[in-house]
Amino acid sequence: MRRKVAILVLFIAVVLTGCGRNSEERVTRSAAADETTANMINSTNIDETSPDKIDTGVKGDDDTTEKSRILIVYFTRADNVKQDDKLDAVSSASITKNGDTIIGNMKIMADYIKETTGGEEFSIKTELSYSQDYDETTDQAKKEQQDDTRPKLISQVENMEEYDIIFLGYPNWWGTIPMPVFSFLESYDFTGKTIIPFCSHEGSGLGSGVSDIEKLCPDSVILEGLAIRGSKVNESKNDITEWIDSLGILK
Repeated sequence: MRRKVAILVLFIAVVLTGCGRNSEERVTRSAAADETTANMINSTNIDETSPDKIDTGVKGDDDTTEKSRILIVYFTRADNVKQDDKLDAVSSASITKNGDTIIGNMKIMADYIKETTGGEEFSIKTELSYSQDYDETTDQAKKEQQDDTRPKLISQVENMEEYDIIFLGYPNWWGTIPMPVFSFLESYDFTGKTIIPFCSHEGSGLGSGVSDIEKLCPDSVILEGLAIRGSKVNESKNDITEWIDSLGILK
């Protein structure tokens, strides 16, 4: 009898010991699993916040967003004649006298545009000069148009591919852009670029200049242009600023 009781006690002790070990093992395994999970979570958080691991697409405070580069191209008679005291700046629709300096209306407008946009300026210059006499210049311009002439240019944009937005200025000659501007537009690839016309005139506005630009640059985006009467160019700063704001090109 005593022997049976002893065997029974021993059996119960073995069972309880095994259960304790199993419970301890389960606890240990559970703790290990929790530690592994925690390590995985911590590792994931590090990767998500580490710039070396994941590109969130959001730039830091020290980064700047790249802006579109702007080029302000213009053709002006003043840069394409030999200037002297005999140059008629009163009767001209494209030349203005600023104190003792004779400058083109398009240069004035280009300066206003530069002040607003921060763009760079470029003046279209021809190999052959135009007459100092305004009437002779208009006759010459008319003949160039009738003959579909492409005047040779002596100024070039060396890095046109770097510019995204082109302001294009011209005096309205015989209802459209002067022929040197045709030469300019045919000298470069404007595919994908935005072209914004502006001009001075004496009653005919932009004329057919915009449609001619569209024909020469069919793969460009042409935005709304601005025409300022030649006699009002010096007073056009506010009009130019409002026009540029309305285009929505500045960010």
